[in-house]
Amino acid sequence: TLGQNGEDYKAIIYLYLNGGLDSWNVLVPYDQCDGVTSYDEYLRVRTASVSLTRDELLPINVPPGTQHCDMFGVTYLLPSVKEMYDDGDLAFIANIGPLI
Repeated sequence: TLGQNGEDYKAIIYLYLNGGLDSWNVLVPYDQCDGVTSYDEYLRVRTASVSLTRDELLPINVPPGTQHCDMFGVTYLLPSVKEMYDDGDLAFIANIGPLI
């Protein structure tokens, strides 16, 4: 998006959802995680009743060395989120917001 002077404009959009979004099933550890299989830990902690299978995740690559994992998965229900991330138009910021 272009700003007033024709320059690139970037903004942080914060969506405050009063329930209804399971963030642990939006962005999931997928593979290549510091020598451990974080996806297996995710399955163990989340249990089969609420966890997503690998087939339900859209893999995204992360620049090596910038995160705990080099690959995460986005829920298949949000393909536009994956597309925006792949295009460089979206970033994930975890653990922010008010603690109410």
